[in-house]
Amino acid sequence: MKHKLYKIHLSRNLIRGLIWLIFAIFFCFVGLPLLFFYYLFDAEQVKHMLIKQFNHQNYSVVINGSAEPRSWHGLSLFIANLSVTDLNKHEVLHINTVNCQLSWWDLIFGHYKVRRIALNGVTVYQPSNSNQYKDLFNNQNIKNSEFGNLRALSINNLNWVGKTGQYIIRDAKLYFNNLDQSPTFNIRFNSEKFASNVEINGILTTPELQHNLLIPQLTTKINMPQWQVELQSNGHYDYDKQQLVIESSYGVVNNHNYNGNLTMENLKWTIDGVSMQELNLILNANQKQITQELRLNATNLASSTYSDLTIQASKYK
Repeated sequence: MKHKLYKIHLSRNLIRGLIWLIFAIFFCFVGLPLLFFYYLFDAEQVKHMLIKQFNHQNYSVVINGSAEPRSWHGLSLFIANLSVTDLNKHEVLHINTVNCQLSWWDLIFGHYKVRRIALNGVTVYQPSNSNQYKDLFNNQNIKNSEFGNLRALSINNLNWVGKTGQYIIRDAKLYFNNLDQSPTFNIRFNSEKFASNVEINGILTTPELQHNLLIPQLTTKINMPQWQVELQSNGHYDYDKQQLVIESSYGVVNNHNYNGNLTMENLKWTIDGVSMQELNLILNANQKQITQELRLNATNLASSTYSDLTIQASKYK
């Protein structure tokens, strides 16, 4: 049986047209973004884009470092050494470096749209006014700016410095994911004073009342040399009061010799301190031949400097 071979004959005009079509597609989807990003890059425009996200009535923002085009998960904007000071010339925030991953599709049309931000070396200074950070950012402007469709935010080397200059949190890592859909967050940090490692995970939802950010599922893990604690909680963050409230916490506590349960009614965490209501702890010995149980109930625990601790009333048996 003979097989017939079919040959496709393309005219020179058709071949030339296909080549120009491929070139046009390449230029539109590759050449234009690269041309706009590198050749037409304006460092001052990029700095202004970032600075205008802050509230200029109560704060002054200065970028002492460079602004450069970089390649990070695609094309990104790199900005270095940003400082924010209040009206009293007191530094409230310092960021070593910022990387902003851009949308390739928007670059085709000559627009910046930030999809992902990575901050490194962020230091927050505890202010004299506990509500000072409430109006740090221009939230209304952010929604309608290049940062309005942000999908992810990561912070490495996050530090929180107290009023006396001591580190309340040092070298922490904070991640926000799926910000455009179902936001989640994760924070990990070490406490040198208590020799502990803390990890907190949660899901974020924004209700109709915009001053509250709900955290319906909050998991906290604390690892210390002798003890391990894991808690499940509900919570919310109040923007007006600058306060994180954790409610209805329950979990487990254990070490080599003991294990038990822990419940906590309410915990309020602000930049000035932490307060806790109604802590109940039950510990049992891990040894079968010994029946030993310790019950602890404490009311109104508080710490104003994150180093001291006061208890209004407690009892144990």
